[in-house]
Amino acid sequence: MNAKLNLLNRENVMIYRKDETTLLKTSYKTLKFRLGIDEHERLLELLRQTRGGAALEELLRGQEDRQTLKLVKMLMESGVLFGFRPGDAIERYTEAAWFPIVAQYWPHSHAPAAEIEHVAQTPIAISAELERLLPDLVGTFEEYGKKVRVYERVEDVADGAFLITAEREDLENRSHHLFLQTYNSGWCGTSAADPEYERLNEDIHPLLRKFGPFYLLIFTIKRLSGFGRDTFYINENVKFIETDSAPGEVEVVSTSQAPLRVGDRLPIERIDRFERYLEGGRLGLKIANQSAEYGRLKQIGFSAYGIKDAADQTEYAAVGLHFEENGVEAIAFALRHYFQKHTGGEWLVARTEDYYYRKTQLLLAHLDEPRQAFRLSTSAKEGIKAFRAYRNFLENTEICLERHSDSGSYKISIVGPEGRPFGSGRKTIRLQEELEQAIVHYICRLLNPDVRIRLPFDAYEKKIDIRSLPETELPEEGQEPAFIENALSLFQERNIRYEELVWSREYELLESGLCVRRIDVGEYSA
Repeated sequence: MNAKLNLLNRENVMIYRKDETTLLKTSYKTLKFRLGIDEHERLLELLRQTRGGAALEELLRGQEDRQTLKLVKMLMESGVLFGFRPGDAIERYTEAAWFPIVAQYWPHSHAPAAEIEHVAQTPIAISAELERLLPDLVGTFEEYGKKVRVYERVEDVADGAFLITAEREDLENRSHHLFLQTYNSGWCGTSAADPEYERLNEDIHPLLRKFGPFYLLIFTIKRLSGFGRDTFYINENVKFIETDSAPGEVEVVSTSQAPLRVGDRLPIERIDRFERYLEGGRLGLKIANQSAEYGRLKQIGFSAYGIKDAADQTEYAAVGLHFEENGVEAIAFALRHYFQKHTGGEWLVARTEDYYYRKTQLLLAHLDEPRQAFRLSTSAKEGIKAFRAYRNFLENTEICLERHSDSGSYKISIVGPEGRPFGSGRKTIRLQEELEQAIVHYICRLLNPDVRIRLPFDAYEKKIDIRSLPETELPEEGQEPAFIENALSLFQERNIRYEELVWSREYELLESGLCVRRIDVGEYSA
């Protein structure tokens, strides 16, 4: 190793010591080494000596200092030290206020001389409208040594400048930019062309207004350095996540858990907008047609809507007496399984106006509570429109209601002659809706036992002796606000907590009036 080499501590590592093992942890990797105590102390000394830079020859304790050379090589290969020649870009810009950002976040072990030069030489241009919305933005960049030009007309900005704007029209013919938008209660910033959310406005959370400019600086420096991902999301709690906007990719980011704001949409509008969205190839799903398994479905008085996963050819469908409503249900059902396959998590896909109710249902699945099963009386069954319509197909069937006493919810299932319950498994207080859907899906499966298609209602393996259950009339449906409030109290009492994440491009489904959330549920000690 050339003794004329200079070394710089990137200050990107945490060091731990246990027994004879030294552990180095950076943003990108964790490494373990068996080092004696003398070697460990020498490693710490080297890191102190190389803050701000030091020549290797000054660090060596004699010509045969093999211990120092061994440790320097290990630290350079691990990306903890940069090696550089006197006079190159690292030495010239070490004192720049922005330099530590490159040094700490650079993902490779070799020193990025050309990239550092690019950061130093590339001009920054910020739109006047963005400066008005974020008055601290220009000052933050200049505090870190990056002078900024504020422009009124994008035509006056040099082609090689890095553009930061909230105006989509400024991006035409520009390849180097950061485009800032409103995303839920936070921001999305992107150097890609694809994500399209809400226009940035003056309704900016105080924490974002204060700390957001620094995160914009970090993202910009990383982009100028030629690394980092193309899109970031930051919420109103200043939780920052970077991602790439590749089509079909499923990534989640933090969320405030607030439902999306969306105007009224007729069901047929939701379906039409979703179908047009799929045509853009943004998800690996497509509408099932007559050449698919969906085309084999026998339908009697009800309609079906099907969606196919292009990757594994799995088909999803929902059936119902109302085509438009049923289509929206099928879309939500298919999306939920699509996201679960890609991440392994538990997903909530719901109409935005149903967000709180559907989330309550999902969380109630994790709540153990006393329950009692009943069978619906003959007179009560006759009061169900769908039961009367399909009476001839429902001979020797019963309807089972399982009441959960703490939440006041019910599970509903159709029990055929073989004694196997058929239902969704959801706890609900929307009894009429659940009964109609269960009956129609039961008829669909009865007519199509060999069609390989997934439905939101299915048969359970466990059989029950339905005739032994006491009879009941159909209960009155509860009030949803009180139901949700009671459930939230139960979750708090039972110490059931959850983390809510959102698909990083959830706003792409805004036109369809759907929210897409991953709900990670667990029980934690207080």
